[in-house]
Amino acid sequence: MIWRLLFVMSLAAAAGCGDDVPVFLSVLTPEDTTDTLGPYRVEARVAAPNGVYRLLVRLRQAQDSAVFADLPMAPIVERPDGGTYVAELPGRPAGTLFEYYLLLIDGEGQGGGKLVTSPAGAPDVLWSFAIVDGP
Repeated sequence: MIWRLLFVMSLAAAAGCGDDVPVFLSVLTPEDTTDTLGPYRVEARVAAPNGVYRLLVRLRQAQDSAVFADLPMAPIVERPDGGTYVAELPGRPAGTLFEYYLLLIDGEGQGGGKLVTSPAGAPDVLWSFAIVDGP
């Protein structure tokens, strides 16, 4: 399995902004693969000064569909101001295209507050990878 590590925002910029807006610090996403068994791991490191209320992978149900399924991300390292979270997408047959984005809602007010997405601009802009035929 090949992975993409994307630094969404530097730690220095996040620490210096003085804002309480949640941010994605880094996102680890799968690249195209011949592996049909899975799972395909999505990992995110986030800063959320008001805590993490909800962190989801929103997976498109079908190509060009506006319907997304929510897959909660589980904490690997959980801190009061963020942490590292992971979700595993299930194996799929060759020809499958995964299209998804991450949604982070902070814990402001105990019922969720500010939200951010990765990639920025989602759901119009999505992460994606395909299960391709072997060599």
